[in-house]
Amino acid sequence: MLMSQVQVPVPPPSLKARSVKTVGFFFFHSGMPLINLSVISANPLFLKLIFNDCILSMRRSLEQLGHKVYVTENTWVKGAVNILWGLGSNYAKDYALYADMMNSHPSLIMNMEQLSGGSQLLDAGYFDLLRGQMTLDYCEVNTQFLRDEMGYSMPSMEFPLLPIELSYVYESAQKNYDFAFFGAMNQRREKMIQNLNDAGLSVKVINGRYGDDLSEAVADCRALLNVHYYDSGLFEVARCIRPVSMHVPIFSEASVFPSHVDWTEAGIEFADYAQMTSRAFDFLKPDNLHALSLKSKKFCSQYENMDACKNFVAGWPLLLERLQQPRSAGAA
Repeated sequence: MLMSQVQVPVPPPSLKARSVKTVGFFFFHSGMPLINLSVISANPLFLKLIFNDCILSMRRSLEQLGHKVYVTENTWVKGAVNILWGLGSNYAKDYALYADMMNSHPSLIMNMEQLSGGSQLLDAGYFDLLRGQMTLDYCEVNTQFLRDEMGYSMPSMEFPLLPIELSYVYESAQKNYDFAFFGAMNQRREKMIQNLNDAGLSVKVINGRYGDDLSEAVADCRALLNVHYYDSGLFEVARCIRPVSMHVPIFSEASVFPSHVDWTEAGIEFADYAQMTSRAFDFLKPDNLHALSLKSKKFCSQYENMDACKNFVAGWPLLLERLQQPRSAGAA
């Protein structure tokens, strides 16, 4: 069985919850505020599986900055900085409750959706919530959209999600497929898979596998296929972070990237949608796959700690300072 070197931490019993609640805790740890990463959802275990690698990445990075970090479910910790995952999903749409809790306890929304792509998950209630709260995001393009297109004025910043190298050797596993693909299907993704099949290439479509189970499912594939769902073309960090951590080469549609992490150096080859089928054969050449796998290993080492994200490290204390300021009477 392929095992990662890290697992989702189990919170202390006093922090476990089945419904939204608050618990008391001390605020500072070694001079830095306590951080509570809370998955907000009617089905938190499912969302925790989906965001597992990204939550682990954030936890490690915040610990490197000196924070004590817990991962909880449906819980606000009094006096801590609460970073909320999953808001806006089909399982987390009680926006009035969330706004009330966030206005009472220092909180940040971690947005993982493509805000300008027309996602069916996003409704007016979610955008109203974002309007009145400070946010973190996996891609600066989303924060720019909130400021420039939506006219939002609350502070927001990109949080760099960095790969955590896994105890897996890409080239040691037998390969039975050319590509692995996982993610929701739509017409453009189905068409790309069909085009590759028609060209004689095999694509293993993986559903409902997360964490180490996903690693096992991807292991017998030569590479990961990444095709965008939305026209915005934002690079799918949440999908690619685990394969990169495994040093699996990725063949991706041309993307718009986060600003703090240079994903072009992550063992990923990018191509325009119309060119992906014709370029796939050169991509799959053994020498190319070997080179890309080594490149992803170097990438994981380069981003082993937050020192590689100097702009974020400089801005993070300023955001925390702003979060501690009293909310104005007119704040949503």
